Amino acid sequence: PDWFWTWNEISKERIEYLDNNSLSGLNATISGYKFLERYDKSRIQQFDVLITLQPLFFNQPTYLQYFVLKLIKDYKNISWVIKPHPKHTNRDLIKIEKIFSFKNVNIKKQKNIFELFKQCKLHITEFSSTAYEGLYFNVPTVFTNHIAAEEFPDEIKNKLFYISTDYEDFKKKVFELLNKNIEENLFDNADRNYIDLFPINQK
Repeated sequence: PDWFWTWNEISKERIEYLDNNSLSGLNATISGYKFLERYDKSRIQQFDVLITLQPLFFNQPTYLQYFVLKLIKDYKNISWVIKPHPKHTNRDLIKIEKIFSFKNVNIKKQKNIFELFKQCKLHITEFSSTAYEGLYFNVPTVFTNHIAAEEFPDEIKNKLFYISTDYEDFKKKVFELLNKNIEENLFDNADRNYIDLFPINQK
């Protein structure tokens, strides 16, 4: 395409500049992210943890880290919802259903992700930017892939997001966040250059 339509300054810079800060030759414009501004954010908790999956990459052998699966198996009192990625094929979905065939797990193939954020207390993903969408609904995110440390270093440092790459630390963070009463508005603490260049109330 001649132009890329993006919703934040960071995305625009990643398209227009290479790693060495030279121009890529591509053009991007910032539209802002206005949809969620008008979205009903009223919450009705129906389950504990939402896991948003990502496509397999670099010959990755599994859809999620072993320590996440272990926690699902070990703590059946926690209710989980798995949201496959839109890029997952029917073959992927069959494998995902087999891997997560536990009584405390539901797989939502077509469910609106914003509705899922309204219904959960905690969000788990490898390194997806859906973590920022979770902020609109005051849902904290724990990343489970080291790539997230490269993608969101400032956010993790400021504890806007969390990261765990082993079982014990992951278990500790999950239980702490599930038991925490999050009263502050997480979105208000976010970097607005990432969320939306424009004022959130702009029509």
